[in-house]
Amino acid sequence: MGNGLNPTVNEVDNLSREDREYFEQMEAWVKEQEAREKQIRATIDTSSEIVKQNQIQLEWHIKRMAPHLKEYDEWRESVGLGSRK
Repeated sequence: MGNGLNPTVNEVDNLSREDREYFEQMEAWVKEQEAREKQIRATIDTSSEIVKQNQIQLEWHIKRMAPHLKEYDEWRESVGLGSRK
């Protein structure tokens, strides 16, 4: 006798034709849903890593821009154009 999760070939063969067809269709559907779940989880993991890397890139971008913006703001003030903000 199978363990419920994996019935034996004999147990499946002993089902009526309709039950066997239902079993086979549902087994295929379950596998499809499990594969979809795995794909969604992988997408979430990948997306989370992309967000993390984008946040790091943004921080570095802001740090690299800061001295140039300061210099530009000082120049604007020095020529009478006022602050950017």
